[in-house]
Amino acid sequence: MIQRASQPMNMIWHPKKKILIACWEGGEITTWNDNSKRLESFIGIHQTTVSSICWSSNGTRLITGDIVLKIKI
Repeated sequence: MIQRASQPMNMIWHPKKKILIACWEGGEITTWNDNSKRLESFIGIHQTTVSSICWSSNGTRLITGDIVLKIKI
Protein backbone atom coordinates (compact mmCIF):
# COMPACT_ATOMS: atom_id res chain seq x y z
CA MET A 1 0.00 0.00 0.00
CA ILE A 2 1.26 3.48 -0.91
CA GLN A 3 0.35 6.29 1.51
CA ARG A 4 1.15 9.98 1.35
CA ALA A 5 -0.09 13.09 3.16
CA SER A 6 -1.37 14.45 -0.18
CA GLN A 7 -3.99 13.01 -2.51
CA PRO A 8 -3.10 10.90 -5.55
CA MET A 9 -4.16 12.79 -8.67
CA ASN A 10 -3.57 10.19 -11.36
CA MET A 11 -2.28 6.64 -11.73
CA ILE A 12 -1.33 4.65 -14.79
CA TRP A 13 0.14 1.18 -15.48
CA HIS A 14 3.03 0.71 -17.90
CA PRO A 15 1.68 -0.68 -21.20
CA LYS A 16 3.88 -3.80 -21.06
CA LYS A 17 5.46 -4.12 -17.61
CA LYS A 18 4.05 -4.40 -14.10
CA ILE A 19 4.98 -0.83 -13.18
CA LEU A 20 2.47 1.61 -11.71
CA ILE A 21 3.09 5.36 -11.78
CA ALA A 22 1.24 7.61 -9.31
CA CYS A 23 1.19 11.42 -9.36
CA TRP A 24 0.45 13.43 -6.23
CA GLU A 25 -0.90 16.85 -5.29
CA GLY A 26 2.47 18.23 -4.21
CA GLY A 27 4.24 17.32 -7.45
CA GLU A 28 5.72 14.01 -6.29
CA ILE A 29 5.75 11.08 -8.69
CA THR A 30 6.10 7.52 -7.41
CA THR A 31 6.70 4.25 -9.22
CA TRP A 32 5.73 0.83 -7.95
CA ASN A 33 7.39 -2.18 -9.58
CA ASP A 34 5.08 -5.09 -8.88
CA ASN A 35 7.69 -7.68 -9.84
CA SER A 36 10.40 -6.48 -7.45
CA LYS A 37 7.93 -4.95 -4.92
CA ARG A 38 10.03 -1.77 -5.01
CA LEU A 39 8.69 1.77 -4.50
CA GLU A 40 10.63 4.78 -5.77
CA SER A 41 9.80 8.47 -5.29
CA PHE A 42 10.74 11.38 -7.53
CA ILE A 43 10.53 14.81 -5.95
CA GLY A 44 11.34 18.08 -7.70
CA ILE A 45 10.30 17.12 -11.22
CA HIS A 46 7.14 19.21 -10.74
CA GLN A 47 6.62 21.91 -8.11
CA THR A 48 2.81 21.75 -8.25
CA THR A 49 0.08 19.14 -8.59
CA VAL A 50 0.68 16.70 -11.44
CA SER A 51 -2.63 16.56 -13.29
CA SER A 52 -1.81 14.45 -16.36
CA ILE A 53 0.34 11.44 -17.10
CA CYS A 54 0.70 9.19 -20.14
CA TRP A 55 3.05 6.46 -21.40
CA SER A 56 4.09 6.24 -25.06
CA SER A 57 2.46 3.26 -26.76
CA ASN A 58 5.63 1.16 -26.50
CA GLY A 59 6.35 2.26 -22.90
CA THR A 60 9.71 3.90 -23.59
CA ARG A 61 8.64 7.45 -22.68
CA LEU A 62 6.53 8.98 -19.94
CA ILE A 63 5.02 12.45 -20.18
CA THR A 64 3.61 14.37 -17.22
CA GLY A 65 1.86 17.72 -16.95
CA ASP A 66 1.07 19.87 -13.96
CA ILE A 67 -1.58 22.45 -13.10
CA VAL A 68 0.61 25.40 -14.15
CA LEU A 69 0.94 23.87 -17.64
CA LYS A 70 4.53 22.62 -17.33
CA ILE A 71 5.17 19.42 -19.25
CA LYS A 72 8.03 16.98 -18.54
CA ILE A 73 9.13 14.07 -20.72
